[in-house]
Amino acid sequence: MNKLKLSLFLSLFCVFVLIAISQNIPPKKIPLGKIEENNGKFIEISGVIEKLSYQNNKISVYLENCETEIIIFSEKIPRLKNEENITVTGRISRFKDNYEIIAEKISRL
Repeated sequence: MNKLKLSLFLSLFCVFVLIAISQNIPPKKIPLGKIEENNGKFIEISGVIEKLSYQNNKISVYLENCETEIIIFSEKIPRLKNEENITVTGRISRFKDNYEIIAEKISRL
């Protein structure tokens, strides 16, 4: 019985350690042209804003030389401007045959 409890404890401990480690893995920095091959991954991308669209609690951002839409859902929508240089951290996904980045963080450079 003690071996069973020890095995269970060690298994749970290892799972929690793996979860903690995975939370601290930095996003992969990718160039603008590498979005499609990183579908589903947590990434960081930088560029200059070419086009913005604000709708309720959503912002759509397009960067220069990039066809991928960057989507921000937030109650507190940041005020961004065209030609502003930004870094976006988020997850790449595919929606209706288009790639998009669901942003978790946007920083001005």
